[in-house]
Amino acid sequence: MAFNTSFLPFCDEFGNLTINPDKPERGILIGVTYLCVAAVSIPMSSFIFCVFSTPALFKLSCYKLLVFTILADILNLTNAAFLSGFASIMQISFCNEYYWYFYYQFWGLGLWYYYCISSMVLAFNRMLNFANHRLSEILFGGCKPWFWLVFMIAYCCFGLWISPTIEIYIPNVGVFIDGIPCYFHIYQNFFKIGTVTTCYVVMLINLRRMKNTIGLADNTQIPVG
Repeated sequence: MAFNTSFLPFCDEFGNLTINPDKPERGILIGVTYLCVAAVSIPMSSFIFCVFSTPALFKLSCYKLLVFTILADILNLTNAAFLSGFASIMQISFCNEYYWYFYYQFWGLGLWYYYCISSMVLAFNRMLNFANHRLSEILFGGCKPWFWLVFMIAYCCFGLWISPTIEIYIPNVGVFIDGIPCYFHIYQNFFKIGTVTTCYVVMLINLRRMKNTIGLADNTQIPVG
């Protein structure tokens, strides 16, 4: 029995995704490519996650934030590379009665929100560490990164609540689209680009100024947090 098309306008009465081109051979190529990306990227990110999670590094606030961001990276790679690659090869969409895939694509958007907000918080932390170290300690010192993690999760929940949609994966194109227009998704993507870029530009300017002021040698290490 196919999905009720009154609930899923992208599905036809035969359980097919109407916006998916009839080119399964291209889907196989896309799927193999995505699985190769997953096979390389997920173990690499997992290794970095394990290194930064060691007690010697994790006690520093910046490494806590890095661990939160790398975790987001691993989760998104699992969704966007591994599961998407599998879906392209097997020609799976939520129109095929794969209910778990339907719900996973909904929460996949939440994972993307988590990655975006964790990247912005990390960039803000890096910028403050060089622009205003005292303020950085006030906002991020000690156990405060855990409060930032709560904020990140709340941000994801707010995004899913304020502008609910589902990310539809097109197997033979290899892309996600919003099932319905999601303005929160659109605006926060642009805001992320602007915020992260601005923070790291300000960080580099202050790092350059710091180097010129105290005359650091090229091989001098600067504390990271």
